[in-house]
Amino acid sequence: MRKYRRLTIITFMMILAMVLSGCKASEYQKSIYTDNAKIGRDIDSYSYKNSSSNSKDLEINKKFGSFTGMETVWIIDAKEETTVDIEFSSKLTSGLFKTVLVAPHSEVTNVFEQQKSGKATLQVQRGKNRIKIIGKNAVGEVSLSIKEGNGMNIYKPQK
Repeated sequence: MRKYRRLTIITFMMILAMVLSGCKASEYQKSIYTDNAKIGRDIDSYSYKNSSSNSKDLEINKKFGSFTGMETVWIIDAKEETTVDIEFSSKLTSGLFKTVLVAPHSEVTNVFEQQKSGKATLQVQRGKNRIKIIGKNAVGEVSLSIKEGNGMNIYKPQK
């Protein structure tokens, strides 16, 4: 009977530890914000808490109770060097947030940081460029819209 009780307690503690650790951002995700080498990678790694999203092909609206890591929101496949227009608006309660453009050779260009509204014309290189959102304990919301031009195809990555 004691062994059964002990085994039950240990099992419960292990399950509780797994559930609680699954809700937190990893150390890797926390280290991404200031590391352009990590941001330039093809893979994403992120953690959301209490988030909602409403998006169409070329528009994204996200609210998050917490966001840490990086997420690719669009891939811009350009047939030649060209420009693309992006509109943005972000409101933050706390944490760090930015949107970046990653060129085909992993060069990272900041579009905007923190709480900001505006428009930007971005120079995109021939090949696959990526628009990513990056956060570190960011609490708030972001709206992005992008306009597809000639000689390019903009799409969301498959998750």
